[in-house]
Amino acid sequence: MTSRERVLKSFHHETPDRVPLDYGAVAEMDELLMRTFGLPDRAALLKRLHVDFRHLDKWGAMIPRYVGPELKESADGTVEDIWGCRLRNVEYRPGCFYAEYVDFPLAEAKTVRDVEKHHWPDPDWYDFSPVEAYCRENDAYCLVGGWGATLDSVGFFRGMEQAMLDLYDSPKIVEAIVEKLFEFKYEYNARLLSAAGGRLDMLFVSEDMGGQDALIVSREMLKKVVFPKFRKFAELAHKHHAMEMLHSDGAIRDIIPNLIDLGVDIIDPVQTSCPGMDPESLKRDFGDRLCFHGIVDSQELLPQGSPEEVLSEARRLVEIMGADGGLALNANNAFQIDVPVANVLALYDGIGAE
Repeated sequence: MTSRERVLKSFHHETPDRVPLDYGAVAEMDELLMRTFGLPDRAALLKRLHVDFRHLDKWGAMIPRYVGPELKESADGTVEDIWGCRLRNVEYRPGCFYAEYVDFPLAEAKTVRDVEKHHWPDPDWYDFSPVEAYCRENDAYCLVGGWGATLDSVGFFRGMEQAMLDLYDSPKIVEAIVEKLFEFKYEYNARLLSAAGGRLDMLFVSEDMGGQDALIVSREMLKKVVFPKFRKFAELAHKHHAMEMLHSDGAIRDIIPNLIDLGVDIIDPVQTSCPGMDPESLKRDFGDRLCFHGIVDSQELLPQGSPEEVLSEARRLVEIMGADGGLALNANNAFQIDVPVANVLALYDGIGAE
């Protein structure tokens, strides 16, 4: 059974030869694992870890290829992204960096016209010509690609506090930014799916809607602003015979029935420490209509547990959520540099060899 066959069998609610595995990590963890195993690149690392997925435009991959205007970089290390937002790497712990926003280009916007005047990116800034060859060369794996965050990205333009206030004080500005984000990402995804020629198995879109204990914004606000976007992304994916994988961290159980109705096929991740996100009830209540991707706890278990505890919990999750398929294992957030290598091996060698 190839990796692609394994994933598709599971995500069509059938039992594969073993549960599929995916992997995502901060660059520092990739580098640590490659040094540990003496591997030349990330592609070799994915093979070493028995990973069944390949992401075209995530985790450092550069397909499609950016060919747009040169992105500005300042002497202090601040860089401007395609959206006109400025970011700088911040060291959170020795050797671990995250890019943080240091400037919000629409912070002073007062009208929809101000939003429209912003220099928004163009899908022409990406060259989709390498997509077909990459998909053909990696057709033994489950292929995933896409771009989809809208509402959860408004804070990058306005600042998070202002973006939350805007939902009630300036909803037209929020909706205008969301629409601009959606226009670009929908066209990007359409071109990606078309370039893949039916070889892309999953369209990955994201919208962080859950906090640690509850939804970040109300269900009513989500219904108004973002749910119609999910439906359009799902229709686009299904038109190209792909599934829609929706990324949203946190406590999102209250809206899972809505997501199913909107055409979402796969939820990524399952943050099991959040209220309502326990594996037993999710599988019982939604497992016949929804698949789950990324479920191994990255807040406490992976960085603090023993290898034996990691493997034991992974096996428990497979038994509960992998019954009759519908599951792919991964950390429920990117592997951080504080996860011991032994715990990574316990998960991937332990499950990958079964």
